[in-house]
Amino acid sequence: MVFVFAWYWVQGIVMSNQIFTDYDGPMLLGTYGVDLVSALMRRLNGEFVADGFSTLLRMNVYGFVPSAFGSLYIDLKLIGLIPCALWGYLTGVVYKRIKQGTDPRWLLLTPFVSLGIIMSLNNTPIGLSNGLMLHGWLLVTFFLSRRVVLRPA
Repeated sequence: MVFVFAWYWVQGIVMSNQIFTDYDGPMLLGTYGVDLVSALMRRLNGEFVADGFSTLLRMNVYGFVPSAFGSLYIDLKLIGLIPCALWGYLTGVVYKRIKQGTDPRWLLLTPFVSLGIIMSLNNTPIGLSNGLMLHGWLLVTFFLSRRVVLRPA
C-alpha cells in the first residue's frame, strides 16, 4: 500500500524525465493537459488528438501523470514556462494579500493555490479532473464576493 501512494507522488518526476528526454511530437495545445480542451479537440480534429497521443503511447508515458511542467511541455513545449511563471506570480500576489489581512476574500484562494503547488507533482492545477472549470468558478465566486475591508482596531 505504501508503494502505491509513494509511486503516485514520484511518477510525475519519472514521467517528466522521460518526456523531456524523448518527446519529439507536436505541441498538443492543451489537448493533453486540460480535459475540456481534449474533449473539444476530439470533436473538432480527432486525428490531431490521435496522432499526438500515439507519440505518448509509443513512449509508454500515456496514462501516467507527468507533473505540471511535463504536461505543459507536451502541450506548449518551452512556452509552457510562461504559465508556470504566471502561476508563481499569482501565488505570490495571493500570499501578499493574505498577509496584508485587509480583505478576507483572498482567503478563498488559499486552498486552491496551496493544492495547486502540491498537485503540480502530478499535473497542472487546471488539468486534474476538470480543474479548469473548478478554477473558473472559483474566480467567479471571488470577483462576485462583496469586498470587505478590515481595519485594525
